[in-house]
Amino acid sequence: MSDSTKRPASPSPDTPIDVSVPSVSGAYIKLDEEGKLGELLELQEKRDKLRQKQTVLSDQLSKFGDRYWLLEFFARTASRGKKYGPEIVREAARLESQRVQVNSELQEVEAQISRIDPRMLSIPLPATTIRLSNRKATLPPPTARWPVIARDHEIRRQAAKGLSDKEICKALDFELAMKDGPPVGIPEKWVEQFEREWHKQYAWNFYSAAYATPATRNRMQKMISKAKG
Repeated sequence: MSDSTKRPASPSPDTPIDVSVPSVSGAYIKLDEEGKLGELLELQEKRDKLRQKQTVLSDQLSKFGDRYWLLEFFARTASRGKKYGPEIVREAARLESQRVQVNSELQEVEAQISRIDPRMLSIPLPATTIRLSNRKATLPPPTARWPVIARDHEIRRQAAKGLSDKEICKALDFELAMKDGPPVGIPEKWVEQFEREWHKQYAWNFYSAAYATPATRNRMQKMISKAKG
């Protein structure tokens, strides 16, 4: 390698960090002085969440090519006395609509980020902020995860209507009902611990039971809050 193409030597530990305006640190000091750094932080956090929603929606939409999931969806619709064809089409349309909305919101957020710091968009998101990707290695197979995905999707759908946590639980019991069994997505630990007690008082409305039971109410509220994002 010739002298003209040699890379500049790395600064020694004793070399002061350059925070002049031409440096990234200096540029961010200037953004802070202009009152834009806080806005950039909020936009980046929103971008992270939207990217995570994109991942979840892509995962949900990929299920429409999964024969096991399609059979499970049939069982769920049949248990509620509904027609499989219209329900699967409606579900696909709902998810596609959400994906379009998320993509539109993401484009707007990234346009706002670009006006403050265009270089931010060319940098890959740090692995630590992509929580879903980080967990994938330890998650159970997709066929085991679909009840949780379906539950969280339904929570977000009902929350978008402005329902309270109690009302969301009532909607979950209706939308995720199974014939002669607990509703889809209710934690198995709760079923093992409270099935007899809950069924006697609430039939199979276990989400409402979880909200009404002091031992699980806080966990039910956390579940709803986490699904909302």
